Amino acid sequence: MNKIRGSVIAKMIAWVLCIGGALGTAAFGYLTIAGIECGYYNMTRDEILAEEYRNVNASYSMDAFLNMKNRHNQKYLAEEGFRYGIFQADDLAKVDFQDKTLYMDTNMTDDELKGLDKNKVFLYQIRDLANDGREGRSYGYVEDWEDLSGLQSSSSHLEEQDGFVWSSQYADAVCFDAEQGIFYYRSDEKYYPVREVTMYYENDFGIVNEYNYVYDYEVGKYKLSYYNNEYGIVYEEDEEWVAEGTAREWNATAVEDKVDRLLKGDETQQYVDFAALNRSVLSYDQWSGLLLDQVREIAGEELIAIDSKRIAKSAFIDLDTAPGYYLDDYYTLHVAQEEETAFYWVASLIPDDSTLITRNSRYYASAWVADLFDMYGRNACTMAVSFAIMTLVSFIFLAYACGYRKDREGIVLTWFDRLPLEIVSAAAFFAEIILISILYMQMTSREFRDSIEVLIPFALSTAVLICAIALWYVLSCCVRIKYGKWWRNSLCYKIWSIFRNAFFKVFRNIGLLWKLLLFLMVKTFAEGFILLAVGDGMLLLLWFAETVLLSMAAMYLVIQMNELQKAAKKMADGDLSYKVPTEKMYWGCKEHGENLNKIGDGLSKAVDERMKSERFKTELITNVSHDIKTPLTSIINYVDLLEKEELHNEKAEEYLDVLERQSSKLKKLIEDLVEASKASTGNIEVGNELLEAGVFLTQTVGEFEEKLLLSGLELIVKKPEKPIYISADGRHLWRVVDNLMSNICKYAQPSSRVYVNLEKENDVVTITFRNISKYQLNINGDELLERFIRGDSSRNTEGHGLGLSIAKSLVDLMGGSMEITVDGDLFKVRLNFKLQEGAEELLRQREENNEVQQENEK
Repeated sequence: MNKIRGSVIAKMIAWVLCIGGALGTAAFGYLTIAGIECGYYNMTRDEILAEEYRNVNASYSMDAFLNMKNRHNQKYLAEEGFRYGIFQADDLAKVDFQDKTLYMDTNMTDDELKGLDKNKVFLYQIRDLANDGREGRSYGYVEDWEDLSGLQSSSSHLEEQDGFVWSSQYADAVCFDAEQGIFYYRSDEKYYPVREVTMYYENDFGIVNEYNYVYDYEVGKYKLSYYNNEYGIVYEEDEEWVAEGTAREWNATAVEDKVDRLLKGDETQQYVDFAALNRSVLSYDQWSGLLLDQVREIAGEELIAIDSKRIAKSAFIDLDTAPGYYLDDYYTLHVAQEEETAFYWVASLIPDDSTLITRNSRYYASAWVADLFDMYGRNACTMAVSFAIMTLVSFIFLAYACGYRKDREGIVLTWFDRLPLEIVSAAAFFAEIILISILYMQMTSREFRDSIEVLIPFALSTAVLICAIALWYVLSCCVRIKYGKWWRNSLCYKIWSIFRNAFFKVFRNIGLLWKLLLFLMVKTFAEGFILLAVGDGMLLLLWFAETVLLSMAAMYLVIQMNELQKAAKKMADGDLSYKVPTEKMYWGCKEHGENLNKIGDGLSKAVDERMKSERFKTELITNVSHDIKTPLTSIINYVDLLEKEELHNEKAEEYLDVLERQSSKLKKLIEDLVEASKASTGNIEVGNELLEAGVFLTQTVGEFEEKLLLSGLELIVKKPEKPIYISADGRHLWRVVDNLMSNICKYAQPSSRVYVNLEKENDVVTITFRNISKYQLNINGDELLERFIRGDSSRNTEGHGLGLSIAKSLVDLMGGSMEITVDGDLFKVRLNFKLQEGAEELLRQREENNEVQQENEK
């Protein structure tokens, strides 16, 4: 399976199967749906063809009507095999289809009209609306009807479906007819009855009752729809009310009962008389709450009183003059008006002889559809499912295999997969939109639609491109997801990262005081916004005072914390003499500051003790080395003198060789001890100068070629051709390289390679030494840099563990750094120095200055 997922041929086959399966699923799925909707499953081929021809005739009929009296269109339809005539008639039974004067527009010749068979005429009715809309319905052939009056009556439903045009009007006033008790919207001097009125009435007992009424257009009155006091609020009685006694309570009860009877209407049909209510103690200007059509709230005093007897009856709208109207949420009145319509008939013929049908006509396309359904239609559902399964299986394989390449490990991204996801998505989206638009234009264009042989190749190629782009995009998303962290390659993430990094960078570099101010600003804005929304002035004032006090206390606390942070940073930077000013600090900050001061004193004392110990150690090593060096020198001199004497004793000569070897070794150890002590304490003079690293490395390493050959090692030096300059002390750098190369000669695996590389990365120059150790290294690189630490823990080899420590100290003194990496038997040392840019120009100027100086001396 791993080989197949990386195979290009397997992926190409899967691509073809996936796209072909998708197109097959769409085609046979459409065929299945069309067969179910049109009922083709229960028809023979001839019946399907007849139904398709009926649909074509209906389409041609509408086309002919829309292009009436267009000679070009008449010729085009005649070439398509469609013969037609457009006419108007109130009684189809009296129509003479052979009379040319009947038709408003026709493309039939006089001979064709004379030979016209009335029973073969196909009739199609069209309703032309005033707003440029058209409706139509196919009614079939004349021979299908024994009496054309039946065809006439069957189409009468179109005439009954009167169209409406909705117009928006401004209702400039809400009126109340005081004589009839009707509410009206007034617009353009017309009065529209309010359909629904809800009245909220609060009686003297503090109970709010709700009454809902609906206008009855036939009776001309409002009828009670419902009444309740579930939402009423009972208010507490005040002392005045109680003091006035029972008489007033009785009178108020009588008045309330009368008003309640008026609001509930008559007992039988519950029609309310608002005019009578207005004439009672509760006039319309006292109606506190009205809700019109569940949209507009209005008080009674805002109503405009009118007298309908003094206004013309034509100004009042009813269902006969306005079939519909309603008030929207913006108090705009929408009124329905009847739309003028006209009715036309299109009489047409379908060619009986199939040879007369051109290959570019819709009749030919319909025959092609009928043949297609006859061959595949009854198996369309099965084939659609089969193609869907093939598409799914091939897509699953492509989703699994995408991103893998032959002979490559892991997921491999293409250039397309590396583009930002938003750019890819936008490109794929617009490409799909363009291709779908092209496909739609192909399907709807007369030239393409009427030529099935031209339409299918164009539509098929466009559909293939649509599927290919969609599949390419989806697979690219799969590759990104499998590669991991796909969102990092999006423009949104990159923009977010820029703002996020900028925010955190600014936030990290501003002090605690500014952070607190930023927090307080956000907090104050949020709380102030909420309190302003509540609108309580006293609460807002208390909040403002509390915010000011807390802000001042928090700022003072932050200032103290800032002093503590400043002191901690000073100590971290090595300034142990800095003291926190705790005189003006309070609470825990003062205690914390005093603790920091004590820590500084303790660290300062510890550092002084450590420095004193280091000085004592250095002096001890120097003095002891000097004391040892004097007798050692005498021993070496006497050994040298003994070697010049003829002892004639093999044992004595052997002992003398041991003395010479061990005394030399002891001398080297003492010299290294002294040098290590001076290097670690910085007591060595360093004179950095510009060095051409490539030349220096070649010369230094070249001195060890002979030793390397004797050890069976192959030296490979790699350096750039362009000169690279560093700042270093040549003597000390040579000592560092000498130590490293000596270790390589001693400890490298024989018959292996030694690599010395010189590289430049940005402004850093790196010299790398790599070799394979012949001893097992069970130690990390940092430990090897310590004194007296050796990679050979058995100590069976030469050395005393000071060489790498001395080399590191010398590199540090020259301003560089030294790193050791141990990976199994691989031993790697990196020397890092800062690149000296413009060194060539500086050297050239020095040479010119030297030449000028020499000439001046002459």
